[in-house]
Amino acid sequence: MSVIIDLNKQEKQLFINYVKKAKKIGDGAESICYQIDDYVYKVLNNHFYTTYDEDGIYNDEIDLKSFLFPEEIYVSNNKIFATKTKFIQNEIHKNRIYAGILPDIDKIKDALPAFIKDFYLLSKNNILTIDIAWRNLIFDGESLYAIDTLRYTRNEKHYKIDAYKWNIVYIQKAMLEFITVYEEVCKKKNIPLSEEKLKTLHELPFYIKKVAKEIKSKDKTMQKIKDH
Repeated sequence: MSVIIDLNKQEKQLFINYVKKAKKIGDGAESICYQIDDYVYKVLNNHFYTTYDEDGIYNDEIDLKSFLFPEEIYVSNNKIFATKTKFIQNEIHKNRIYAGILPDIDKIKDALPAFIKDFYLLSKNNILTIDIAWRNLIFDGESLYAIDTLRYTRNEKHYKIDAYKWNIVYIQKAMLEFITVYEEVCKKKNIPLSEEKLKTLHELPFYIKKVAKEIKSKDKTMQKIKDH
């Protein structure tokens, strides 16, 4: 369960100054991330501040391993300006990828079923995973995790569509982005990519769809058994 920490203007600035003394581990147009002990502090840039909504998806209310929801959310003047999340060593960090330090494709494939199962459970709770992209995925060598969850929303509140279909489509899009970058880096860095690895790489979006169908079908079968 996320803890909401409300700070005034002075407290907010003191907090930001404190965090910025730590090790910077990532940055982008939206934010800068710093590591303190076993946590990542994400400080949003001013124009990406998010309005705090009590009905937002701010915590792991259904306790799913694959989603790194913030453990603490920092708010000032009703705007979210920073978050604190568990740190996990990442093999899909953009700086590592562009430097030619590439994760094992077979291990990513092995991690997908558990990852997609959690997306199915989240979808059953009618939650849409907004802003899923390859840069918002973490892979520790064994498991996949989704980060940057502040924009996740409740389907019934905004869209009223098939949440699972929505979420799976965006996982596939994220994987297609990752495939493009992976191939570009291999070409640029002259990293050998065997036909077998290339085949596995390009099969990932289709494998996601296949696993997604199997998980949904298995759940429906189990539900029928329970109903009888």
